[in-house]
Amino acid sequence: MDKSLRNTLRNVVTQSRKILEEAISQALQGSFGIHNNGEIESINAMSHLSPEDQAFREQLIVHLRHIEAGGFKTKEAVAQLIREVAFTHLNRLCAYKMMETRGLIREAVSRGVKSQGFLFYLAEHPIIAKLWNDGEQAEAYKRFLEWLGSTLSQEIGILFSSTDPANRLFPSQKMLEQVLDLINSTELKDIWVEDEAVGWVYQYFTPKELRDQARKESRTPRNSYELAFRNQFFTPRYVVEFLVDNTLGQMWYEMRQGNTALKEKCRYLVRRYDEVFLAEREKADKPSASQTQADAAFFFGETDQEIPPFEIGNEKHWLEQTAEKTYSFRSETDAAAMRLHYFALLNRPFTWREDPRQEEWRVLLTDLNQGDPQQPVEGKTQDLWDCALAVARADRFTEGLFSANLVAIARIANELRRRVLQMRQTDLPQAEMLKLPVFIPFRKAKDPRDLKILDPACGSGHFLLYCFDLLEVIYRETYADEELGQNLRTFYPTPEDFRKAVPGLILAHNLHGIDIDFRATQIAALALWLRAQRSYQEQGLKREKRPAITRTNIVCAEPMPGEKELLDEFAAGLQPPVLGQLVKAVFEKMKLASEAGSLLKIEEELKDAVQAAKKQWDWESKPKVEQLKLFAWDRQLEAEQLRFDLRGISDEEFWNEAENHVLAALREYANQATDGKGLARRLFCEDAARGFAYIDLCHRYYDVVLMNPPFGAASVESQ
Repeated sequence: MDKSLRNTLRNVVTQSRKILEEAISQALQGSFGIHNNGEIESINAMSHLSPEDQAFREQLIVHLRHIEAGGFKTKEAVAQLIREVAFTHLNRLCAYKMMETRGLIREAVSRGVKSQGFLFYLAEHPIIAKLWNDGEQAEAYKRFLEWLGSTLSQEIGILFSSTDPANRLFPSQKMLEQVLDLINSTELKDIWVEDEAVGWVYQYFTPKELRDQARKESRTPRNSYELAFRNQFFTPRYVVEFLVDNTLGQMWYEMRQGNTALKEKCRYLVRRYDEVFLAEREKADKPSASQTQADAAFFFGETDQEIPPFEIGNEKHWLEQTAEKTYSFRSETDAAAMRLHYFALLNRPFTWREDPRQEEWRVLLTDLNQGDPQQPVEGKTQDLWDCALAVARADRFTEGLFSANLVAIARIANELRRRVLQMRQTDLPQAEMLKLPVFIPFRKAKDPRDLKILDPACGSGHFLLYCFDLLEVIYRETYADEELGQNLRTFYPTPEDFRKAVPGLILAHNLHGIDIDFRATQIAALALWLRAQRSYQEQGLKREKRPAITRTNIVCAEPMPGEKELLDEFAAGLQPPVLGQLVKAVFEKMKLASEAGSLLKIEEELKDAVQAAKKQWDWESKPKVEQLKLFAWDRQLEAEQLRFDLRGISDEEFWNEAENHVLAALREYANQATDGKGLARRLFCEDAARGFAYIDLCHRYYDVVLMNPPFGAASVESQ
């Protein structure tokens, strides 16, 4: 996206934000008596509201109280509610526009109330059509947008949540049409095909004057909201590609020992001039004592003995000599020149005909046999090595292939020796150093479903979007691999079934993101969902035949909900009682989650709390000799240390699973139904679910962690 187009989008987003915020503010004040200054009119003044609207007003007040429980004053809570609702509406409208462009939904917003999808909706819903015919066009179109959002809530629930006040707190039709005119401007017609378009919408939503004012009033962010918008910088595409190419791309490149299409796809992948991929450790079926000794020295030694030259005509003595001596090396690079000889000692099945590059090796061996033995050997180290190993394995000193090519093998062995010894030199010119072999340790290939990638400051998900591109290649290569792809082919017997499953597998198993701004997580989840739909579209799958995307691992690092009475109620019902105390300890530690994000080691905090309780249990469960305390404060100090209620714990086994018990309790609570407590409990449970999802992500191991970190100062509270 070029600069002029970004500037056009910036102006559209800025104007749309102002219109939507004004529309939501008017609706709150004019219809529901909730004013920008935090004043909330008495219910007695709301007689004009229908029973349904009065119930919704109570829900709005519950939302405000829920925001206040997170540390906001009433005036700030109202401003926060207005911002959130306006942003959600803009996100949804942009999402509909992008879905239309991709053919995922019928036309819904491109022509407003004249959109084809809306007209089909009226034809299929007679009650709404009656509203339209009775002059309630605005209400009819609103009901259509509500219905459209509900159809998408299962797959993109983070943006189309059923409890979001944006579902009912709607802009007037006049203001909505103004926003749609801006989004549908001809200048932006090409932007909506880009997966990252919503990322730019996110960045441009916060007004420049608010950024400037915040920086003027405080050098450091004063809360999580300021921390988020003061660090909203869209990472350039080349930076994204460079970091992903040299993390995820490099890892798979090494797992495949260079045999991957990512070599061409990853433009910024750093590859060395002369790379050698070390093989997995080979083992003889029945190794002799001398082989075992030499093998151990080969892999684990650290001395500086030089590798002896390979002498033609004396090769068997050389092998015996090197096998009996303990040769140790500073690294595997020194061992490279000897490894091919160890292969000659191994009893492994191999024939020359099995090597797919046998013709290439024949040409190379012929050239080396006929050339001057004193001349340096040209070629990449990996090619020379592979050729010599192929001969050594095929021959095993019994078929004559090794002996027939002895001059070539000797030249290769001594060339490897020369290169390895050259690597020890420190005074080589840079041009020569860059040509030296680089030995890449063996990296075992994984089932792609086991590759875990985390962006701990994911923003709108642009790093994860590019990871998606590479993962599609990784899955295809794995499926085609005879050995590594066996499990995938068991689950997906046909290539068609497999291709259909890949987008969902990537979102469910591979990609994980954390952000401190809930708006960013909305955008990231939407962008990844759209990327999955593009993958289906490229396969030619019609909408009704596409698997539903029901899971994305994008979470918001935010505090656990703040309603103390609901937390106390939940904790009191846990058994044994110490579980409730540990759960409350986690809630307390999560206060800084919205500002520290993934830097908050919540998993360590939980472990520390469990260890403290275990230490008290150990002390209480052991017999103690009663003795007179010399000072009263000795007894007081001891009493303060005994802070956990340990009733109901009879054996030590409980502590081995204590962390899992706490997490299970949080998971159970996050899944609880409203249970008669209405919206307050539901909001509390939803926030607890997001908090638990954050803890859950922090507990996992990741193969790749990459991010464009915030460059500003930390917030006041987290310092």
